[in-house]
Amino acid sequence: MGHRHYSGPAETGSELDPADVLASRLFERGGIDALHINGSVITIDVSKGFDSAGIKEIIENLFTHYTDV
Repeated sequence: MGHRHYSGPAETGSELDPADVLASRLFERGGIDALHINGSVITIDVSKGFDSAGIKEIIENLFTHYTDV
């Protein structure tokens, strides 16, 4: 995965691209001005007046799948 920079939700195009999916979920949370993804490194520019609450969980749960057994 190469460098990816997102300045807003309009730049998140593919529902199949993991970086786009993560960016979309983070922008849906709100309070994020921009983000940069390179491999497993994510740099997030949090908007003034907002904190990072909930961001860790969005990242951790991106590909968590549960099945009923």
